[in-house]
Amino acid sequence: MLPVKPGRTESTDKLRREVNRVIRRYVEQGIAEVVSGAVFVDELHMLDIECFTHLNALLESPLAPAVILTTNRGQSFVRGMSDVVSHGITRDFLDECAISLLQDLLDSALKCMIVKTDGYTRDQVGKVIPLRATVEGSKHGKGVFRPVGSRGGEGLATA
Repeated sequence: MLPVKPGRTESTDKLRREVNRVIRRYVEQGIAEVVSGAVFVDELHMLDIECFTHLNALLESPLAPAVILTTNRGQSFVRGMSDVVSHGITRDFLDECAISLLQDLLDSALKCMIVKTDGYTRDQVGKVIPLRATVEGSKHGKGVFRPVGSRGGEGLATA
């Protein structure tokens, strides 16, 4: 095992290299097997430019996992940049996804996909809010959520 100091929250390059060395040795000895997985990032538009740098490096790895990204933004800023970009995704990362998508199509192994989603209708919001309140254990009277549900199609900023 590698010693990790208590209270440290960031991995240094030196620590990463040491971990990689140990894992490589375990794989060579047949003790371990490295298996590609999946990375799920919710609220993608909240990431900053540095996070995208790390995600780009992850996609370029020989054992690149499937990367699943979600956001509800159409056009948004990336923290640390002044440009407005599609879905809050840096152009470099979007290009990397497009290249990966084309390569995956050629290899018949899809790893990158962009899925368009639509906002909720008023009827859907009117059903989801009471259900969520029940799941959270909230005690509420009949019809208390009707005013909120009636504004459901307006978006979070005005609801």
